Amino acid sequence: CSFSSGLAAVAKNGLYGYIDITGEVVIPFGFSNARYFSEGLAAASDSKGYWGYIDKKGNWVIKAVYDFTDDFENGEARVIKGEKVFYIDQHNKMVHQ
Repeated sequence: CSFSSGLAAVAKNGLYGYIDITGEVVIPFGFSNARYFSEGLAAASDSKGYWGYIDKKGNWVIKAVYDFTDDFENGEARVIKGEKVFYIDQHNKMVHQ
């Protein structure tokens, strides 16, 4: 596994959660997919397969409503919803298409 911000996404019984560097589970296994933390948020998907962003406590900061999400870079991330591709900031506001 790969650690970023002291946490790593890991899978168990088909669900993803996060462990710290000691191996302790810090975000419970409850996501259908998950990626590493970037700029304080991690892309994760819910049980329906929609993507959003969680904080380091496992709380949804940006609700899982997207078909695809990229990691945040320079304060923005590319997201896809249906046929639309655009960029959002960490407050889920569109910054450009």
